[in-house]
Amino acid sequence: MRSTQSRVRRLQLPATRRLIGGAVALVVLGTAAAGAQWCNANWDSVKAEGEEFIARQIGAKVDRIMVTGMVNTNPQAMREALGMKKGDSLVGFSVADARSRIEDLDWVARASVVRELPSTLKVEIEEYKPLARLELNDSTWVIDRDGTLITSHVDGFDKLPLLQGKGAAAQAAGLFALIGEMPELSSRFVGATYVGERRWDLQFSSGVSVMLPEENPGRALRMLKILDSRRGVLAMENGAVDFRLPDRIVLRMGDAANGLL
Repeated sequence: MRSTQSRVRRLQLPATRRLIGGAVALVVLGTAAAGAQWCNANWDSVKAEGEEFIARQIGAKVDRIMVTGMVNTNPQAMREALGMKKGDSLVGFSVADARSRIEDLDWVARASVVRELPSTLKVEIEEYKPLARLELNDSTWVIDRDGTLITSHVDGFDKLPLLQGKGAAAQAAGLFALIGEMPELSSRFVGATYVGERRWDLQFSSGVSVMLPEENPGRALRMLKILDSRRGVLAMENGAVDFRLPDRIVLRMGDAANGLL
């Protein structure tokens, strides 16, 4: 009887060990999976900590700084935002903080900062693309296609069309899309005023003003193109072409005469 019980215990023991071993394996696998998920969710932090560890071990210092995408961004402002120069220690350098400072610069829409050990910093920026100047309150700004106020330092951008009027920035993209379809007009277009948050008055290089209607301004611009090709209306000094009336076009030839076409 005793021998039978012993055999039973000996037979049961491997099964118990298998159960415990399986449980341990599941715990290990679960921990590894959880660790992998945590690493994936916090990869930037994990990567930064790894780079920081290596930088400390090798005493990393800056030998080369590479910046790409910079056209209108002030170089001195970029250096100050990056906060690093040749010979500075890379230990403790935060790429996230540097990126945040760089993206606060006037012209920078997006930035990427990479620390490449042992000695390189790479900065890549995407700048806003200037579309026009905008008069806002008592200041003039350079704006992009989305109406973003890029900078109030407008020196060097005097060839950009000047926009005025409440709501002009938000409507600029639509206006430039229409005019851009007609190079004959866009090459002489110098400014526009958004009137009553409803429609545009355009200014051309000769001094001609063109009053677009609220409805279907694209049609009016196409008619303006035809009028200019046939009668040279955009060459009139300080004249005006009024498309606001639905059944006629009013042409004002400066102070000399008024007429209907």
